[in-house]
Amino acid sequence: MIKILLAIHLFSFAVAAGGGVANMLAARSARGAAAEAARAIGGVQAKIGRLSFIALLMLWLTGVWMVLQLGGFAAMPALFSTKMVFVLIVTLAALYAQFLGQRAAKSGTPPNGATMARLGMVSGISALCAMVLAVWAFN
Repeated sequence: MIKILLAIHLFSFAVAAGGGVANMLAARSARGAAAEAARAIGGVQAKIGRLSFIALLMLWLTGVWMVLQLGGFAAMPALFSTKMVFVLIVTLAALYAQFLGQRAAKSGTPPNGATMARLGMVSGISALCAMVLAVWAFN
C-alpha cells in the first residue's frame, strides 16, 4: 500500500510543480499579448491553478496517510519537520492564490500580476526545498 501511496504522492507533486511552471510561462506570454488573448491565457491559468491546487490536496492526503502507515509523526526522520515547514509555506501561498483567483473571478478583474508572481516564486522555491529535504530525509 505504501508504494501505491508514494506513486500517487510523486505524481501529485509532478502535477502541482508542472502547473506552477506552466502558469509562470503563461504569465510571460500574457504580458505581451493583446487584451483578448491575455484574458484567454488568464482563463487557462485559472484552470491550471485549480488543477495544481487539487494536486496539492492529494499531496496532503497521501502524505498524511503515508505518515500514519509508517508509525506517525514521531517515527519520521529529523529533517521531516523542516520539510513540513516548507510544505506549509507552499500550502499557505496556494490558498492565498486560490482566494485571490476566486475574488478576481467574482469581480471580473484579474488578480494583481505582481502578487501572483510573488506567490508563485514563494511557492516554487518552497516546493523545491520541500522536495530536496524529503529526498534527504528518506534516503
